[in-house]
Amino acid sequence: QGDILYRDGSGLQRLGAGTSGQVLQTGGTGANPSWTTMSSDVVKVASGSTTTASVISFDNVFDSTYKSYKIVCSHLETSTSAWWKVRWRYNGSAITASNYYWVVDGVYGTSSAQSSQIYKGWANSFAPLTYWGMGTGQVCVAEMNVGNPSTNGGLKHVHSVSAFHSNSSEQFHNDVAWFNNTISNGNIDGIEIYPTGGTIPKGEVQIYGLK
Repeated sequence: QGDILYRDGSGLQRLGAGTSGQVLQTGGTGANPSWTTMSSDVVKVASGSTTTASVISFDNVFDSTYKSYKIVCSHLETSTSAWWKVRWRYNGSAITASNYYWVVDGVYGTSSAQSSQIYKGWANSFAPLTYWGMGTGQVCVAEMNVGNPSTNGGLKHVHSVSAFHSNSSEQFHNDVAWFNNTISNGNIDGIEIYPTGGTIPKGEVQIYGLK
């Protein structure tokens, strides 16, 4: 079971089943087919979900294999009105020192008006993913673009965008830029996302590496 018959220059031949996850590859004219492991410049390196926790965390997901990472929050929901925070992690622990610097631009609209607001944080113990309270039971979607956090040099800037419905019936779009100024030596291997209050009835996050 799982073997394949193919024709070579003299007749039918047997190609034994490959290993799980491999794909069939042609060698072109005059060559026999073979199994190979598919490679890609975009690879999902981690994913996580929860229905009860107060934080979604990832450890040992960043290394020098990839030049940058995209973190996709496909569903973030809170049990109470709250906004979302982010921290780096290293060696299984959150980096909580007050060395996060950030700026956020929020654009929102209602049925009758629209406006924008800008805030900043200087030497905080976190960075925001969103900065306005979501409505209870509402869903936030967001993406974070991260330069290679595992290498030396630079301040490890992160740019994120998000969309959600606030507790004041406003539709929000947040644009955030942040960094931590004490870990430019690459001592980062993970990240955590958590609300300012309550628990996470449903949370789904995926991390992709880009070569």
